[in-house]
Amino acid sequence: MLNVMSKFLVMGMPLEGVVLRSTWNPAHEIRREDLGHLSVGTPADVAVLRVETGDFGYVDAWGARMPGDRRLVCELTIFNGIVVYDLNGITWKNWDKLGHYPPQGERWWDETVDIKRH
Repeated sequence: MLNVMSKFLVMGMPLEGVVLRSTWNPAHEIRREDLGHLSVGTPADVAVLRVETGDFGYVDAWGARMPGDRRLVCELTIFNGIVVYDLNGITWKNWDKLGHYPPQGERWWDETVDIKRH
């Protein structure tokens, strides 16, 4: 999905348009108006994206390459209010501030927790 979104960004679509066409519009098409937006009472499913600049390539269905100078990268994913993906650990405490490492995050997701011991 991020690859396709990045292609639209490189083709000149504003970021706001890329996000709209990847969130609210699909939710509306499948008649799930409870999805695709951030409003009180809706599921707290969020992807925090970052726009990277550099030299990137995108390939279409025919195998032609389109060069691009931007791409979208997922920094953080929250599902039902719980962080389930954190590329750079931005929601975690720095290791040098922890001392003894107590578990952080959800037990089923935190690999530092030995579930058999608890």
